[in-house]
Amino acid sequence: MAREGTKKKFNASCGSVQNVHSVPRREVKEILRPEERLPAVAGRDERVRSLFEFLKERGVQGEKIGITGSFLCGLNTEKSDLDFVVYGRENFDLARSVVEQEGMAELKEAVWRQIYEKRQPALSYDDFVAHERRKKNRGVVGETYFDILFARDWEEIGRLDKRNYERGERVGYAEITAVVKDASFAFDSPAIYEIEHPEISKILSFTHTYAGQAFAGEEIAARGVVERTKHETRLVVGTTREARGEWIIFCVLPPANT
Repeated sequence: MAREGTKKKFNASCGSVQNVHSVPRREVKEILRPEERLPAVAGRDERVRSLFEFLKERGVQGEKIGITGSFLCGLNTEKSDLDFVVYGRENFDLARSVVEQEGMAELKEAVWRQIYEKRQPALSYDDFVAHERRKKNRGVVGETYFDILFARDWEEIGRLDKRNYERGERVGYAEITAVVKDASFAFDSPAIYEIEHPEISKILSFTHTYAGQAFAGEEIAARGVVERTKHETRLVVGTTREARGEWIIFCVLPPANT
């Protein structure tokens, strides 16, 4: 266990935030790895085992599936939702396809309302649900709601562009429209949308609400904070926990099978 209130100051010359709460390395007792803990959790909980086996049977590599959230650290209850993580874009897209094909993504109205109230996004309820339905990364197994989250595999981590994680100079708020050129890592954290725009090269979303919000070729509108780095100018969505006044939305609703 780590001491509460432990803080560490980072060098301001590196552009890092001061007085960030952290845990000293010497006080880290254990690192809980989602893919390593999943088999044991599945052995104790039928809901977890059922979804784990279901994904494997349909071709998702078992070693690329993990469990996170309350189940990872043993704080779950009978009412806890399931938070699965799938490593690698290919496996993640397969998992999404399976969820859609099996009809597991059809959530009840009450569940959508609960998700909306929890997120409290800047979007209307109807717009929020329209975006969420086509992401195909959430569903229901039995009476239990689940999320499937994306994480890069080792090969994809090797392709990380460090420029996406540099701290930029905050310029101010802006609202833009643009066409998405590349959304390969739209489900990543941060979600990355490379766009066609005369001034801004990409949109980064640090809130899960706007992950997977748009796909390549779609025209979107977005509002967030403009940041300039020595490499580029970008729009950042999710600069606060609530992301008040910040959003991403497609301009024209795509066909239902998009």
